[in-house]
Amino acid sequence: MFYKIKQFPHNLIFFLLGALYLWLVVEPHLIYQCFGTILPEAHPFVTGWSFLKNSLGLPGGFIEYVSGFLSQSFYYSWLGTMIIVGSALCLCELSRRHLVAAGYNRVTVLTSVPAILIFLIYSHYKHPLPVCLTVSLGLLCSLVFETVPSPRLVIRAVVYCFMVAVIFWLSGAGGLLVFVLMTVVYGIFVHRDFRLTVLALPASFAITWGLTQYLFFIPPQKAFLILCSIIKNS
Repeated sequence: MFYKIKQFPHNLIFFLLGALYLWLVVEPHLIYQCFGTILPEAHPFVTGWSFLKNSLGLPGGFIEYVSGFLSQSFYYSWLGTMIIVGSALCLCELSRRHLVAAGYNRVTVLTSVPAILIFLIYSHYKHPLPVCLTVSLGLLCSLVFETVPSPRLVIRAVVYCFMVAVIFWLSGAGGLLVFVLMTVVYGIFVHRDFRLTVLALPASFAITWGLTQYLFFIPPQKAFLILCSIIKNS
């Protein structure tokens, strides 16, 4: 507890300086003016149930919907700054929790790296918000999975398969990739249990293939092409 209190002012000053830089120097409203032209990765957003239903009908549609909604805030520089800093803070905190779970407690500087990268990307007038949300959801779901109390392989495997399906639906291949990789890392370096690690990749592939073929009715490769286009544009 003492360590957290001691380091809190350092983090606070860092994010306050980052917010001032984004608000006064980068000016997110300039990024908003580039949406749809120079920045095609900014997802469109329309109010109403029809647009939401169509978004949720595709893998990763939830992230695209939320990203499109939050992107409208960039119309006001101060509000866009809050969105950027909030997403960076969320990614840093999730990274910190994973490192702490792995036994690395003094990781303040290391967990600030995602925020630094996000601020630098925005300073070049790019829009990595969809990627930030995708990675954050994958990291969050990984933390949730690690709280499963039962050590039995069957129960953990069932929970894992269920979460794979949900994550793929919400965040597409990007969030699923983060979740699977974190599961493998935990299995090898933290739990020293290779049973679920061996099953993770083939099970994830099989579930993804089944969902794209029989639920979303799209070719499996298309789901991964969506991920590639998002990363390329960001």
